[in-house]
Order: sequence, then C-alpha cells, then structure tokens
Amino acid sequence: MQLSTIIGKPIVSPEGEDDGYVVGARLSRNYGKIVCLVCSDGDEEEYYLPVRAIRSVEDAVIAGKARLASPTGIPSPIGRTAYTSDGTYAGVVSDLLIFEDGAHLLLYRGAVMTTVPVGCAVVGERVVVYRDAESCAAARRRTARAHSKPVSQKRTVRRKAVPARERTDDADRDRDRDRDEDENKDKEPAPYGGSAKEEQAGREEAEPIAAEELSREEESPTTEQNGLSREEESPTAEQCRTANEQNTGSVQLLRTNLLGKTVRRDVYDAFGSPIAVAGERITPRTLSLARRCNRLLHLAANTITSP
Repeated sequence: MQLSTIIGKPIVSPEGEDDGYVVGARLSRNYGKIVCLVCSDGDEEEYYLPVRAIRSVEDAVIAGKARLASPTGIPSPIGRTAYTSDGTYAGVVSDLLIFEDGAHLLLYRGAVMTTVPVGCAVVGERVVVYRDAESCAAARRRTARAHSKPVSQKRTVRRKAVPARERTDDADRDRDRDRDEDENKDKEPAPYGGSAKEEQAGREEAEPIAAEELSREEESPTTEQNGLSREEESPTAEQCRTANEQNTGSVQLLRTNLLGKTVRRDVYDAFGSPIAVAGERITPRTLSLARRCNRLLHLAANTITSP
C-alpha cells in the first residue's frame, strides 16, 4: 500500500455523513502498520481516527464514530530530508510503501526516485540511509550504548578536620576585624565636613523633598499624546464585508483560470505528498486538494508563471 494514496481522501460515516478528510497518518515503530489517521472535519478541527474504526478504504474512507483523545504511534517520515551514512544528500522522503514483508521509504532527488528498506535507515528529525541492514543495526547499537553509559560521579574531596578551639579563635578574629572596619567607616570625613552618620541623616532628609519635586513634575499626558485623530478609526463593517467579497472573488477567479490547465512543475503538500504532477491537467479534485493543503497559490505559480 502507498501511504500517500490515503492522504486527502474524504471520510464518510456508514450513515453517509461527511466527516472531513485525511491529512496524515501515525505508524507503528517499524513503519509496517498504520496505527491511526490524522483527520480534519468540516470546521478544520483536527481529530484522530483509530484503525479499528475504519470499515473500508477505496475512493473514500468509510469509518465509524470512534475517536482517540490523543494520537498514538509515531509520525509519518514523509517530507524529511535523507542523507547517506557518509553525509551525502540522498533526497526527500516523498512516500512510504507498506508491504507484507516490511516497509520501504520512497526517496525523491530531482527526477530520480529510489526505494530504501526501513531496516536500512534510521529515522529521526533527519533520515540516515546505510548500505545494508547490518550496518544500520550496528549504528543503532552504538547509539544505544552511548545513551546507556552512566554519568561519572564527581570525586568527593575530604577536608582536614579543624579542631574546635582553632575554629573558635578564627571566628573571634573575624568578628574583631568586622568591628574595627565599622568604627573606621564612621570616622571617615563626609564630603561636606561632617561624619558618615551625619551624611546619612542628611541624605534621608533630602529623599522626601526629591520625591515631592518629582511628583510635581509628573504631569498628565499632553494633548498630542492623548488626542487620537478621529480619522484613524477602525474599519467599518461595510468595509470589512467589501474586502471579504473581493478576496472570495479573487479565489473563484483563480480556480476558473486554473481549471483544465497543464501543470508544468510538481506540487507537493507539507508532508511531501504530490498534489499535482508535471504534465497532468488540473481537475476540480486537484483544486480541492490544493485548497485543503493551502497550496492553491503554489499550484497557480507552477502552472501559469513558471518557465
């Protein structure tokens, strides 16, 4: 099964109700099974559909009303950058092929498509591709050993015990030194000829006067600060309605101009799944999928303005 064939399909309940469409998938640890589907309803609210709720998958996904409170499994690797074990760029993961004997990553590099078994790749924020499964397993073991090494404990240095009498003498000397420093500080002449205590008293008397002068200087904001021009008012409801009508008309005109045109460059969604392939004609389904994936303007750019 090709994972990208599920993305974008509508979700319909057994009673015929429209429950949105599929926007992604969560997989098992070996990427061999789909654990749940990431879906979006008509209000673009995201929810998680467990596999047990899926009845069938053809042109649409027929599923029951069961939902998950939080996603399970690991995210799809589609859209991640891949490198070889020596650091060479290998392409971007554009799809995931799920078979009975295991899963394969489909890498896209320019016009070259290659498949790599999941057993020969380590998938993280980036994908690292190895020559064979043995090299990949050895790399996983080295990483596991590096993460399992205990942190070395710091060596505890024992200090030589000091007799109680010596500690008492040291404390007495420190106390006498602090008292002498305080007495010398009081004897230091102040800038205007008085003692340090008189200077402190004068500073305390001056602080209320300075605070009173500062409060008088704090005046109310000027007219220029408070006065806002009446011309700078928020737009009226009529102006907002006119802008919305213009935006809606632009989108409708863009869809009309694109319908039936030929795509000149491939267009992908955020997961790396193709929305439109170069050379095919744009259909209403292509426009709908591009709108859902927020790629409508990107589709227009690669259809009309690209060389």
